[in-house]
Amino acid sequence: MPEFFRHRAVFFVWGDRMDSADITAQTSVAELLEQYPQANEFFLEKGFRCLRCGEPFWGSIEKFLKSSRFTGDINALLDELRAYVVV
Repeated sequence: MPEFFRHRAVFFVWGDRMDSADITAQTSVAELLEQYPQANEFFLEKGFRCLRCGEPFWGSIEKFLKSSRFTGDINALLDELRAYVVV
């Protein structure tokens, strides 16, 4: 298991959970998917490549969107994502 996940697993066992309001463009994709696995479905529905079964991407949400050639409003997409993960 990569070093990152060992530390994160211990961190989350203690009960610290990211609130959906804490999701920003700088949030790491790995942390987002660890906390909100359903975020993968959100990105698939929006036409982005699979974050779990395809090529892994371990940067920020912003870097992921840029690498996917997203040209829309990042803040609006983040608002939709925040609403999606709390349902």
